[in-house]
Amino acid sequence: MSKPLNQIVRKLCVLFLVLSALSCGEGLPEYENALCITNVAMIDAKNGLREYRTVVVQEGRIVSITHKDSVRLLSNNEVVDGTGNYLIPGLWDTHVHFAYDTILAPSMLDLFFVHGITSVRDTGGRLKSVKPYKQMAEENPMDLPRVMMAGPLIDGTPNVYDGSSDRLPPLSVRIESELDVVEVVNRLENEGVDLLKAYEMLSEKEFLQVMKLAKAKGLPVAGHIPLSMDAISVSEAGMNSIEHMRNLELSCASNSDSLLQIRRQMLKVPMGIGGSVLRASIHKAQKEVAMELYDEVVADEVLDIFAKNNTWQVPTLVLNGVLSFDHVTREDWRDTFDLLPDSLRKSWHAGSKRIAVMLTNNASWKKSTDWQMMMLKKVKAKNIGIMAGTDTPIAFLTPGYSLHEELYLLVQSGLTPMEALETATLKPAEYFGLENEEGLLQEGFLADMVLLDGSPLENIRNTRNIQAVIKGGKLHDMTALEQRKRSLRKR
Repeated sequence: MSKPLNQIVRKLCVLFLVLSALSCGEGLPEYENALCITNVAMIDAKNGLREYRTVVVQEGRIVSITHKDSVRLLSNNEVVDGTGNYLIPGLWDTHVHFAYDTILAPSMLDLFFVHGITSVRDTGGRLKSVKPYKQMAEENPMDLPRVMMAGPLIDGTPNVYDGSSDRLPPLSVRIESELDVVEVVNRLENEGVDLLKAYEMLSEKEFLQVMKLAKAKGLPVAGHIPLSMDAISVSEAGMNSIEHMRNLELSCASNSDSLLQIRRQMLKVPMGIGGSVLRASIHKAQKEVAMELYDEVVADEVLDIFAKNNTWQVPTLVLNGVLSFDHVTREDWRDTFDLLPDSLRKSWHAGSKRIAVMLTNNASWKKSTDWQMMMLKKVKAKNIGIMAGTDTPIAFLTPGYSLHEELYLLVQSGLTPMEALETATLKPAEYFGLENEEGLLQEGFLADMVLLDGSPLENIRNTRNIQAVIKGGKLHDMTALEQRKRSLRKR
């Protein structure tokens, strides 16, 4: 045999041995004691849809994403066959209140978790009512959703959530001067809050003091547009997110300047009038008028400022549309009441029936909901950040389940299913500066994920079809989730 031919034969033999070894799994990467989800379709806001992947998780993070059969599985691996399933990042509800219902609060972390919510942003409540749940989550990072908290609503005088009724629990702290703002914000920072919540009854000077201190301390500020101010001034001051689009219509009317002057006069009231009563009277006097006098040019000016300043929106469509949509009266929604503490189930069923009656006389609410959905289309067109939040448990919104309805309503408002997913995954991560470690399915990222039966890109309601929740790399399969639901039903 000639020398050149000899070399060719040897090379072919080596190639045959390599291919043989690979066919037996030898030479492939392997990971000790890893969670391996094989042959799964992956979906996230940056990478889109990636099919037939194997995802490897070690020590709470994604360490490898490869094509099918590109990893050697070991006997000590926990293997999940993802064939036919879809993996998405863990979901956020960015507007919740643990302190709103003290009976429900102890169940909320589990309620979020069984519905695939791996992180929440608590947007207002006394620290003694919220901080224990944040600490509980920090102590159990593989079993409970992360909790980011604002502490109490920073409100003016008179304050709205003053504890005067069950409907107005003491969620806020009342500010009477700029010096009060300094004391409150310093205390909240020392208590470890992740953001601040500015509320509607603040004076302009008090609000600007909140923003000044928040900027110095590196704290985001969520909130409502104070009735003493307009949307542009709030955005220019640096507010990071406006909740519910509350009071936005007041700044998008052709007579927005005169409405502001009237509001400021209405806010100069004698002592003794409650914040809720005063706020309601101003809303009643101006909201519908402002919507009737909506001005496209004025609205574009406001939204352009929002886009420039990254003033994000948390529309909470599921809350604002509670009297416009029928979700609270649907059988699938009422079924979730079975997960509530026994002492609440009866009252929630009765409350949802009252809403069913109110649905027949809801012209005003319908007008407001239509206006908001119209504005949300414009917000999207201006590339303003949107986050998914629900205001649970207000208005019989079951923690966890309400987020899936919010995603559906966002799609109904003009977002694509992928854009809706982004509002509950990548966008909240960006809000808190965590976009380099969560909110996407990428190597090195935190392994907070949800395994679905059905593609949410084909039907956003498929986010409800949860097969498993992975938190901090720990797998909670259907059996574990059902066990947790059974535990909830016994409370």
